[in-house]
Order: sequence, then C-alpha cells, then structure tokens
Amino acid sequence: NKIELKSVNNSFLDFFNVKNIEEFVNIYGNCICDSFDKDDTNGFIQKNMDREEWTDYINTRKELIHKAKIIKDNKTYIFSITVDKFLFKNEQLYTAVFSDITQLENSIKINEETNFFLTQLLNSIPDPIFYKNELGIFTGFNKAYERTFNVNKEDLIGKTVLDLEYLPYEDRVMYHNEDINTIENLSSLKKEQDMIFADNKIHTTLYSVNSYTKRNNSPGGLIGIFTDITEMREKDKLIFEQSKLASMGEMIANIAH
Repeated sequence: NKIELKSVNNSFLDFFNVKNIEEFVNIYGNCICDSFDKDDTNGFIQKNMDREEWTDYINTRKELIHKAKIIKDNKTYIFSITVDKFLFKNEQLYTAVFSDITQLENSIKINEETNFFLTQLLNSIPDPIFYKNELGIFTGFNKAYERTFNVNKEDLIGKTVLDLEYLPYEDRVMYHNEDINTIENLSSLKKEQDMIFADNKIHTTLYSVNSYTKRNNSPGGLIGIFTDITEMREKDKLIFEQSKLASMGEMIANIAH
C-alpha cells in the first residue's frame, strides 16, 4: 500500500533468502524498491520516476516494458515488472509481479555484442558485400557496398535486386533468378561480371555468392561479394600483348636470318 508490504509469495522469500516479511523489512527496508540498483538509472526503474512513485509510474504506463535491476550477493538480476492497483476493504493496494529475465537479458546482450562485432568485421572488408534472406530480399550491406555503388543501405534493405535502378534491367533479372536458384538449391556461384560502379566506369569483378541455411537446415538466404579485378585483368592483358609482341619479334628475327 506504498507504506508497507502486505503479502508476498514463496518465490519472493526464496529469492531474498528470508523466512517472512518482517525479516525482509529488517534487512532490506519497507519496500522492495529499496533494493533497486540506484547506480544504474539507464532504462531501469527507480524508487521515484518523474516525481511519481514507481508503483504509480508503472501502473499508468502498462504499454511499456519496465525493468528493475537488483544486486544480491554480488550478483546482478534483472526483472520485468507489472503493477496493478485495486481496492480491498476501502484500502488502496498494489500488486507487483517481478519476472526474472536475467538470462534473457544476458542472451540479448551477447547477441548484440556479436552482431556489433560482425558488423565491424564486414565493414572492415574493402570489397562490396550484401546478404539476403530466403526470399531474395536484402537484409544488409557493408560500407564498401554503399561507397562502391553510391547508395544508402537503409534505402535498399527490404527490397530485391529487381528494385535496384542503378543496375541495367537485364542484369537485375539475371541476378534475381541466379539468387533464387542458389538459395533454393543451397549452392554457390562464382563468375566474372562487368559492373558499373559509382564512378560510372565498367569494372571487371569476381562475383561470388554462397547460400546459407537456418538452424533447421532450410534455406536461409545468401551472402554475395564483388571483388574488383579490373587492374589485374588489365595487367594480364598487357602481359599477353607484350608476350605476343615478343613472339612476333622473335619470328621476324628468325625470318630475317
């Protein structure tokens, strides 16, 4: 009732390792909110929120997810909280349900850190990279892709290659059909492909796509990369021309003798 705890369940007593409410009050205070971590206010409920007591704050904002952090025995726990208000014998009371989501929050944090690392890893690769889901819809790009084609990934995510107007229509259809075939057959593809980059020049690229699966081994999508080999091909061509000239020179010398 904002002043004292009226009733708690066994899970409450077990968590705080007390036998009854009196023992809890002697150790932690009159309110469970006294055990909230006061040093971490970033997204976590405190005893007073925007000049409201935490019970009223949560009760009047049911559409939001409310979380509290409690540190006990040098271990951090995170709970989601719901609060309901009701009258009982003319007394205004509150019921608060604390659901332990510590493991879920830790998993989310690990996933966020992993995704951040993978994003940094992809962005460190100088070649354009894209990835798609099982429907051939773009789900991400690295920075090199944005620079190479002078595009913003936010404008492309959720689209297919058929929507990329900076590519010739015939190429878009070809890429889309290849992608769907690669995804459905869980295969890979590698070939040389001429591409027009943001500099409006034709670049010879080594185009490579590889399918990937979901955890249940069904098609998940594909990852593609363009490696610019224009300079290498020009060197190969130069070496070939020099070799041909040398052969012609040798042939002429032999004839002259």
